[in-house]
Amino acid sequence: MKKQLLSMTAIVAVGLIGASGSAFAKAKAPKLTVGGYTTAGWTYADNGDNGDKNTGGLNNIWDSEVYFKISGKMDNGVKISAQMDMEGGAANETDNIDDAWLKFSGGFGELILGMGDSASMKIVTGNQGDWATGVYSMAFERANIVPAPTDFSGAGPGFAVRATLGDTDDPKTVYISPKMGGFQFGVSFMKDGGKGANDIVAQTSSSTNAEDHWTAGIKYDGKMGKAKIGVSAGYLVNTIPSLGDEKSAVVAGLAVENGPWKVGFGMHSQDDPSTAASSASTDGQSWSAGVKYTSGAHKYSLTTFHGKIAGDPSVAGDDESTSWMLAHNYAVSAGVTWMNALVHSDYDGEGTGATQDHKGMGVTSSVKFSF
Repeated sequence: MKKQLLSMTAIVAVGLIGASGSAFAKAKAPKLTVGGYTTAGWTYADNGDNGDKNTGGLNNIWDSEVYFKISGKMDNGVKISAQMDMEGGAANETDNIDDAWLKFSGGFGELILGMGDSASMKIVTGNQGDWATGVYSMAFERANIVPAPTDFSGAGPGFAVRATLGDTDDPKTVYISPKMGGFQFGVSFMKDGGKGANDIVAQTSSSTNAEDHWTAGIKYDGKMGKAKIGVSAGYLVNTIPSLGDEKSAVVAGLAVENGPWKVGFGMHSQDDPSTAASSASTDGQSWSAGVKYTSGAHKYSLTTFHGKIAGDPSVAGDDESTSWMLAHNYAVSAGVTWMNALVHSDYDGEGTGATQDHKGMGVTSSVKFSF
């Protein structure tokens, strides 16, 4: 990570910013802040007896993350910031470090180098359905109530209206423009997917790792009378050497806020030409909608998600799922939030048998302490 940050600093300093040595010498020392959160609580679910996916009954849940943020400003007015997100040591975490990036910002917009979201996700996600209105994360937390069955494929649009196209926060270059008349756009590029922070992947014709991963997004934020409106759209595309073809995705979102009410809609459509039975195809569509009501320290939301993907190309039909979440959170005091949700999910696999279908419902309650 240290080598990556140093190399990125040198590249931008010499190639983009063009600042003199004296400008760096006069710059104030950067500031370091530490933050994060810890969440702990319970779930109680009735989700059938689907073999190893029967997680019913009373269970504990836990999540934690620590943020290290660095910020500074050069004498030429360009702001520099960096962030590293460290997972909080839960036994089932697969990554020790989540996002880690370096950002330069000013009148030209933002240039972000490192591990983080693509431009499309940064521009579009905030206006999309349950992401825009939910007061509890349905896309991730519903799995605590009703996990997807073993042979059900839920990647891509089968998981969320938020699109990554296989990007797991791999190192990339992201540019976000300044706002101009309510409009803002962004573009990003990642040469290789599925790599570490300071690695370069050797691509072969049989590689399943994506390469030449491009994204673009545009959004408009404005007002219509007293209502605030946000509209956004994005496009993602990459090349898979083993396919000899491209995968692409289109995402969009619409959010309208008026007084204590906010409604949102989102969609995600993906084109995946995979035809091999040995690998799941994420070709398909999803949509999500939600409504949120705010009353003082209390927030309430009702959100829904429906997605389907081709799954096994050799089997007729699609893997489809539908989820609903009624959620509430309460700002108990500074940094402390109590979160509750009632969740129902139904998975309908393209095949037959217990490993294809699953449904159930349950409740979850947790306390989040942010610092």
